[in-house]
Amino acid sequence: MRRGDICNVELPTLELPLEPKAENAPKLGNEQFGRRPGLIVQDNQIGRLPTVVIVPLTKQMTALSYPGAIKIKRSGYNGLDYDSVALVHQVRAIDKRRLRNTIGTIESDLLMQIEEQLSKLLGL
Repeated sequence: MRRGDICNVELPTLELPLEPKAENAPKLGNEQFGRRPGLIVQDNQIGRLPTVVIVPLTKQMTALSYPGAIKIKRSGYNGLDYDSVALVHQVRAIDKRRLRNTIGTIESDLLMQIEEQLSKLLGL
C-alpha cells in the first residue's frame, strides 16, 4: 500500500435515525459508502498509523459537477473497470482493515491534479 495506489475499500454506512429507535433509518446524505475504489493519498513515510487517508472514487460522471472532482479514465495501469471520478471533497481516513486488494496505480499527472485540489480544499 503506497501513495497513489488504487485499492478496493469497504466504506462503512452511517445510519442516523429520524427519531430515537426508528426502524428504517436512512443513509446519511451524500457520503460514499460500500465497496468501491479508493485512492491512497497518505504519505508513504507515515506507515505506523492504523488508518490511511483515501479519496473515494465513483463511476457516476455526474459527480464531476462538484468542485475539485477529477475524472480518471480507466486504464491497464490504474486497474479501474470504469471511467471514474475522484471525489476529492470526500477525503477521509479509514482503518487499514477496510482496505481490500490493490487494483492499480494512478497516473502521476492525475495524482498531481488531485494533490492540487486537496491543497485548495484544505486551504494549504
